[in-house]
Amino acid sequence: MPETRSAQKHIHEDFVRYLLAQRNRSETRKWLETGGKKKRSLGRFKREGDASKFVEAFYKAGATEVIAPDVYAGKTGDQFADCLLVRLPKAAARRKAIRKVCGQLSKRKLGAFQPDRDIGETHLYLLLA
Repeated sequence: MPETRSAQKHIHEDFVRYLLAQRNRSETRKWLETGGKKKRSLGRFKREGDASKFVEAFYKAGATEVIAPDVYAGKTGDQFADCLLVRLPKAAARRKAIRKVCGQLSKRKLGAFQPDRDIGETHLYLLLA
């Protein structure tokens, strides 16, 4: 991995642009709410309600958008998402609050996030698998 902050940011932002270009992306809050009879599963969360609370915590902390960039379906039509992109605000205090919410992932062994420190990125990437 490059050592400079600007190189790390460039690589991360290219990755984010790639994920945002996916056709099977969805705003996570809406996606979780519109499941109907089909199940919606976010990472290792056992219940949709727990996943919804987790997503809401990002909005309460100041996130401007939470996106499931790669939603896929199982054989029965149930849908799954194993990662999230959290759009960060510019305000340092809100960015810090969002990272605090991300810290729950590691503590609860539900996933990880990148970058692990603020490099001025537009989005955080959360792996929930």
